[in-house]
Amino acid sequence: LDLKPRFAPLSSDAIAAAAGPVPPALLELAASSGSLVHDVQQMLFFAKSIVADEEGCTILWLQTRPKYGAPCTAVLGRQVVEGGARPQDLARRALRLLDPRPGAYTVRAPRNRADAADGDGLMAVDMGTAALYATTNPRSPRSAAADVAAEYGARVADEARRLAAAVASPKAAKGSPAEAPSRHRLDRMFLAAVQRETAVHGRARWRTLDVDDKGAVGACMSLLDAAGVGAAWAVETRGGVHLLLEPAALGRAMRDLAPQLALLRTRVVTAAGVEEEHEAVEVKTDCGCPLPGTMQGGFAVCFVDPAALPRDAAAADAIRERVAKA
Repeated sequence: LDLKPRFAPLSSDAIAAAAGPVPPALLELAASSGSLVHDVQQMLFFAKSIVADEEGCTILWLQTRPKYGAPCTAVLGRQVVEGGARPQDLARRALRLLDPRPGAYTVRAPRNRADAADGDGLMAVDMGTAALYATTNPRSPRSAAADVAAEYGARVADEARRLAAAVASPKAAKGSPAEAPSRHRLDRMFLAAVQRETAVHGRARWRTLDVDDKGAVGACMSLLDAAGVGAAWAVETRGGVHLLLEPAALGRAMRDLAPQLALLRTRVVTAAGVEEEHEAVEVKTDCGCPLPGTMQGGFAVCFVDPAALPRDAAAADAIRERVAKA
């Protein structure tokens, strides 16, 4: 895989003007992250232009994936950035997740890597096989907290009924006392619940086109142009491009675009080494985006100029013709 950027980057002047200067403390923290970070200003720009929200929170998570060379898929850590937080707060929490020290993160060694495991069956993570992701639509922490409270409320209610039965008839009481949740477990439950939440009050700021093959970008952009749909932002990733579009920009055009985009195909090699054909473009209401300014399996994730992305009118015409004949 070619790990060199292929597309024209978004103007650094535009990024700097929107993101503002990088605080010295962030630069120092970025330096401690070593080669895992390449541009802190892009992280600030992402926080300010993509995910800034007064109410909803943003989830950051660090993950290994086999296609980056990791032995398994594993989430190494998560952070919640509260609504109304400053862009520096998102960048700071992201940088704290990116710990380059050997052995900073460990995973359970798979059977085929037992030789690399320690006495507890764990092996150190090569941070070159990890990537830092961020949600692009705001999550509702209130809904997540309500979900967690409801789960434990139900458990407490069950325990109260059990105790009442024990007082009324000791022989009829069954079951063991409910386990009191630890602070650590509640934190993990909240993180999981908030990541499951949809956008605040169902309000999605972005729809994402995840183009998983850089060779399909030209046809995809030409199809969007013909439908009168423009991408607000574009992020070049290790294997393709994430196009962020305002939901209103898609409108009814999505009804015609969906069957056209489905004909864009790519071939991927699975973890088992089998080559399979998949759709090259996925349309997602919400998804994780590799964080610009950081490394994704050895690739420098960055904002690119949507207007400068390649176009392939001939390929787009052929796809529309196929759809028309179907």
